Amino acid sequence: MHYKNAKSSLNSYYRSENKDLLGCALEEVELYSKCFGKTQKSVELKISLLSLLKEYKKAFEYVNSLKDSDFKCTYKREMNSNYFLASLSGSKSDTVNRNEYLNKSVLSVQRYIDNSKFSGIKNNQKAFYDLFNMKSLILSKQTLVKEIEDLKGPYPNDIEFLDIA
Repeated sequence: MHYKNAKSSLNSYYRSENKDLLGCALEEVELYSKCFGKTQKSVELKISLLSLLKEYKKAFEYVNSLKDSDFKCTYKREMNSNYFLASLSGSKSDTVNRNEYLNKSVLSVQRYIDNSKFSGIKNNQKAFYDLFNMKSLILSKQTLVKEIEDLKGPYPNDIEFLDIA
């Protein structure tokens, strides 16, 4: 029930932009975790909530308290850890470290894709989404679009996904 309440509060936040709902959702997901332990879905939700609340230090500490196996994809822990370090640096107007940590986030996802036993974008859509989401924080729109367009040649069966991205 707590997880469902957390998701409901998050959905209500998106409709109203009332940040108090994020705090309620965070409390609910923490109660869920106390009752059922850390599940992949509760981990992902808590990270999203801490990010939306701009609680970057708490998020970084939480992510680093986890194991790779607490995530659906093994790259997520490293990607999120570096993302929150980047966000902390950015909040202090430290763009050099911000970009360095974002580049580390990108590399963690790229390594996962390169070493994946699944070939093609279709089998790694979430990883490609995360890759380009991280890249969008450091690359110009023009460069990002070019990188996506450049994938259409090697991955002709995935053009529909790439057009959405």
